[in-house]
Amino acid sequence: MRAATPQMQALLGPSGSRALVACDLYTLELVDGTAMYFTSFDRDVSYDGIVYSSATRLEVGAPGLPAISWKRGVNVDRLTLTFAPRLSDPGDVGLSLSQAIVAGRLDGCRVTLARAFNPLVAAQSALAQVNPNLGVITLFVGLVSEVQIDRALARMTIAPISELLNIQFPRHHLTTQCRWTLYDVGCSNSRSTADGVISADSAVLSSATINFDSQTDPGRPITVYGAGVNGGNLVTTIASVQGPTQATLAAAAGTTVDGGLAPGGAKVTIGLLAENLGAQVTADANCTRNQVVSSLLTQPPGYFDLGRIVFTGGKNAGVSRTIQSYYNGDETYESAVLADLPIAYWRLGQNGNDYSGNGFTLSVNGGVTFGNPGALAGDAMTSAHFDGSTGYVTAAIPDPATLPGTQAAITFEFWVNTPQTQAQGLFDTNPSGDLLPGDYRQAPGTDALRGFNYGYGGFEWNPNQPAVAVGYPANSWTHMAVIYYGAQAINVFANGRLVAAASKAGAGYYEWAALQIGFNLFNYNLVGGYNWGIPGSGTPGSAPTRAGFYKVWFEGYLQEFAVYNYALSFDQITTHYQIGVNGPNTSGQGIINLWQALPYAPAPGDQFTVYPGCDKSVFACRNKFNNLLNYGGFPFTPNEETAL
Repeated sequence: MRAATPQMQALLGPSGSRALVACDLYTLELVDGTAMYFTSFDRDVSYDGIVYSSATRLEVGAPGLPAISWKRGVNVDRLTLTFAPRLSDPGDVGLSLSQAIVAGRLDGCRVTLARAFNPLVAAQSALAQVNPNLGVITLFVGLVSEVQIDRALARMTIAPISELLNIQFPRHHLTTQCRWTLYDVGCSNSRSTADGVISADSAVLSSATINFDSQTDPGRPITVYGAGVNGGNLVTTIASVQGPTQATLAAAAGTTVDGGLAPGGAKVTIGLLAENLGAQVTADANCTRNQVVSSLLTQPPGYFDLGRIVFTGGKNAGVSRTIQSYYNGDETYESAVLADLPIAYWRLGQNGNDYSGNGFTLSVNGGVTFGNPGALAGDAMTSAHFDGSTGYVTAAIPDPATLPGTQAAITFEFWVNTPQTQAQGLFDTNPSGDLLPGDYRQAPGTDALRGFNYGYGGFEWNPNQPAVAVGYPANSWTHMAVIYYGAQAINVFANGRLVAAASKAGAGYYEWAALQIGFNLFNYNLVGGYNWGIPGSGTPGSAPTRAGFYKVWFEGYLQEFAVYNYALSFDQITTHYQIGVNGPNTSGQGIINLWQALPYAPAPGDQFTVYPGCDKSVFACRNKFNNLLNYGGFPFTPNEETAL
């Protein structure tokens, strides 16, 4: 039986009005928390602060065909939706609605169908209002289980939520990895070679056939065949796009341009061609069968991880191997973090300066002292000590979701050393609350991300769960990475290992006013007491005489505190940790470690080509290959909820 408000029951009852106008409201919640709102009404409909769109993305595809149609079986509670979108209709992550459906963006999304009656339509208004006193009747809630696509229509079968009880769900059934293989058809965004015009010593490329895109092309690798010294190939990247027919390159063409390759100019190829991204170098001395070193490799750390090395000279000529890991000759902990593009990075050695270059300098308050012994091997950087009673820092970082490159996840990374086995009051993203007498405050943000305090250390979405408890070895440095996913899940890594994970059904909404490190507010309950006064709880002394929110402080050392607006991958986390405990590479050489030994140890001067690899993470897809449009994974699926 459907639930309806008393006003709705009166409207539909025997004594109610028989002049009924119905409109259906469709809510599609994607797996990463993105929501899309549609209606089959003849104009947009507003209900509960949300506007349900009747725009052209759902226009009639053929005479008499509704924009969205649905039917429910008599025996099986299923819903069938039929979309008739145009190619120009906006969808999600830069794709049209048709492309988003084909790319699988709607796979597994949650669909809610609700019906409203007699919406209020003012004269000359393009927006209808649902009477809040009437409300809506929810007809169906389910998950997309099957999608059928042809040239004009997309039909989606929606299974009821109850079918989840009938699904075999083994361990490791879900994956966060991309389904494509690097350089295959699904991954590649390479374009066919096209004619282009570029002048000698110029970085301006013109083409009547390429159709440059100002949103997706900047940063992409490019090869201009016939441009460069003596007509050679110029391999560079697109720096900016001025219009559909013109782009500026990161390097000039050189002294000559061979216009004989094409009428009026050179040939141009843009995209993920392996030869555009590889490096042809020679081996140095001291190579082994499992490790290849070369001072000519200057790519950032991790660039060749999971990539490929192919020998073109020496005893190993023709042999190829998969690369396990790559470190460059200038790699330090700082360079490894900066290569992963944090939105803020405080080393906390001598001050609160932001090393990311984004200018989010910390404001230091109370008992925070710099210049203490540091955490990193082979690095003279020192740490900051928080006294546990007055010391804290704040940073006016805007909501990470508003910054370029955000991917519906936030990572906090830091090194921590505390005298207890639980760290309290580590950070809070919305610590606001009105200060009242007795250091009592009103409630802080109800959906803040923070390190919490209830007598044991851990991390949470406050207070809506999930929450995970994490212990630390006392008086010892621990490398931490805490990831808050858009699907309202938390993964916690300690010293390069996943140690805890938790998730809770929710859209992943969080509150962010500013980042505060050093204390947060503790919700004290007079009945339970919440471990007030226990060593390490951050709540020393006598318990308060009234319930409320009180300050609890972090005591200990912090260093290398970084914030990212995406989820660090396992490879990134372990790379940072390993450099921190083993020290930087001071050899001045690029070091390639192989999964499988070579037949012979490379000799000095042996030639080889090395190609970058992909760990199938969103970060690599976007920042290494600029290929996010073709990403084929599910980056926000949480890990299993286990503790090691």
